[in-house]
Amino acid sequence: MKRKCMLYSKKALTMALVSALCASAISGCSFKKEDSEENAASSVGSTLAEALFPETNEESTEKSEENSEGQITIINHNIHCVSDGDVICTGKYPEFYFTDEFSAKFPKLRDTLERYNASWKEETEGTVKAYGHFKLIDNYATDGAYTVEKTVNIVRVDDRLFTFSVSYYDYSGGAHPFHSTEYYNFDPVTGNTVPLTDVITAKPGAETSQMFWQRLYDTYPECEEEFKSYDIGFDYETNEEIDTFEQKLIEDRFNWAVLPDGLWIYFSPYDVASYATGYLEMNFPDSEYPGLVLDAFKIAEKFDADRYVKYEEDPEITEVGPEEPVYEGSTTIANPFWEGFTNYSYSKENPQYVTLEKTKEDKTDWIDISVWCDDNNIPRKEFPYEDGTYRYVPDAPVEYDYMYTGLEIYDAASSEKLYDFDLYTLANGPDEESDKYSAETQYIRWARLVDDMLYVELSMNGYASEEPDSSYIVGINAESGQLAFRSEPQTANAENFEVIDDCIICGYGFTAEPDYLYILDRYTGERIETIPVNSAPEFIKAVDDTLYVACYNTSYEFKIKEK
Repeated sequence: MKRKCMLYSKKALTMALVSALCASAISGCSFKKEDSEENAASSVGSTLAEALFPETNEESTEKSEENSEGQITIINHNIHCVSDGDVICTGKYPEFYFTDEFSAKFPKLRDTLERYNASWKEETEGTVKAYGHFKLIDNYATDGAYTVEKTVNIVRVDDRLFTFSVSYYDYSGGAHPFHSTEYYNFDPVTGNTVPLTDVITAKPGAETSQMFWQRLYDTYPECEEEFKSYDIGFDYETNEEIDTFEQKLIEDRFNWAVLPDGLWIYFSPYDVASYATGYLEMNFPDSEYPGLVLDAFKIAEKFDADRYVKYEEDPEITEVGPEEPVYEGSTTIANPFWEGFTNYSYSKENPQYVTLEKTKEDKTDWIDISVWCDDNNIPRKEFPYEDGTYRYVPDAPVEYDYMYTGLEIYDAASSEKLYDFDLYTLANGPDEESDKYSAETQYIRWARLVDDMLYVELSMNGYASEEPDSSYIVGINAESGQLAFRSEPQTANAENFEVIDDCIICGYGFTAEPDYLYILDRYTGERIETIPVNSAPEFIKAVDDTLYVACYNTSYEFKIKEK
C-alpha cells in the first residue's frame, strides 16, 4: 500500500503546563501477559459489544442504528477564559460516561477512564487559565483567542481491547498551532494498558525494527530520504547509538491499533519526519504479515461506533479568569532588574583564567552541526542530559515546545532530585525595578552546576533590537536561590557553553550582528576576553586542551592555555 506524503507549511508550537498524560501513569499499573491469557480463556465465544449492547428485538436494533441510545457517551465540555468581557482563551476536554451494564461488567476499566476524566478536566482548566495570562502579557499576541482542545474517538471495543485516540490541538500565539494524536489501548478486564509487545509476536531487535522502517519506506517512498535524515539514531543521554523504532517498541511509545485489516501504526507531525510531512500511518495486514498479530487480539469486524457511541456537546460553558501558572515545589528565581550586574560577595580572589589561541579555521557555506560533531567525534548533548555528576531536565515550556523556563537537577547516580528552579520571571519578567516584561520570549539554552553555583544561558530567537536585554548567562547560588550575577546582554545564544577553571566560555552572534566568543569570570559574569569569529557560534566543546567551536559557516579549533 502506498500513500502520498502530505505536505503542510505549519510550524508546531505548544506550552505544556502539565506533564504529558501517560496511560501507564494514570492507570497505575501495566498489562501482564498472564492476565491476557486468563482473559482469553474466559471470554471465548463472546464479545464485549454483545455483552454490553444486547439487541433483544427489532425495535432496539433500529434505535441502535439511529444512535438514539448510545451505550458509551462522550461529552465535550467547553471552558472560556474571560478578561474585561473578552474571551481570550477557549478550551475543550472530553468526559466518558458509561451505562450501568458497562460499569458492572468492567469496573476496573471504568475506574481507569474516570481518572482520565479528572485529569483532562484539571489539565485543561489550568492550561486555559495560563494561556489567558500569557496572552495578556504578550506584547505581540495575535488577534483572536488562544485555544487548547482534546477530543476523543473510540476505535475499538471488544473483549480483548478498548482502544481510543485523543487528538490534541493547542494554539498559544505565533504563526501556527500545535496538534497531535495519541492512541491508548486497555485490557477491559484489568483496566491496565496493553503494550504492543504483548499483542504482536515480533520482539524488540534489529530485525523487527528493520521491518517497521521498511514498511514506512514502502508506504511513503517519496519521503524515504527525509525519514533517514530526520532519524537521530543517537541517545544524547547515554552517548550511545540507538535504533529509534527499537527504542519505541521497548518503551511502548508507538501509537497503534489492531483493526480487522491488521496492525496500524500512526505518526503525528515531528514523530518520524518534519512538521511539513504531516500525519502518517502504516498498515501490517495479515495477508502480508501472517502471524504478526497474536490470534487472541485479531478481530473480523470493525467496531460500529455509530451504533454504540454518542458524542455530545455540553451546552454549559465554564468561565474562568486568567491566572499565572504556579509550578509547585520549585524555587522561583527573582528578577531584580534587567541590566547586567554582579553580587561581588561571590567573587573569588586570584581566579584562574584561561585564554584561547586559534590553531585552525575552516570556512564554508554552512555547517551541519550534527555532521560536524560526528566528524570531530563529539557527542552533541541536548536537554535532558547528564554531565557525569548531575542530570539536567528542563520543564515548563512557555511558547514553542523547546522554550523551557523550568529546570530540575538530579543526582546522576541515585536519580534523587536535588533542585527544582522556576526561571520564568528571571527570563521574561516582570523585574522588581520597573515591572518590565521581556518583549520576546527568553528561555533556557543550557545549564551547568559547578560546586554550588548554577550557570544558565537564557536567550531568545531574534535580533537584539527586538529585545536588547536578552541573551546572557546568569550565576545562581543553588542552595539559596540568590542571583550572583547576570552577564551583559548579547553575550550568549549558542547551543551551549563550557566551564573551564574559573571561566565560562560562551558565544553570541546573529544575522547582521557582531559575532564573538566571550570568556567570562564564572564568579562575577564579567567579560575578561572577547574573540571575534566569522559568524554566529552555535556549538562549543572542550576536549582536553582543545576547544572546538562550530559557527554558522566556520569551524574553529583553539588551544586552551592558562592566562
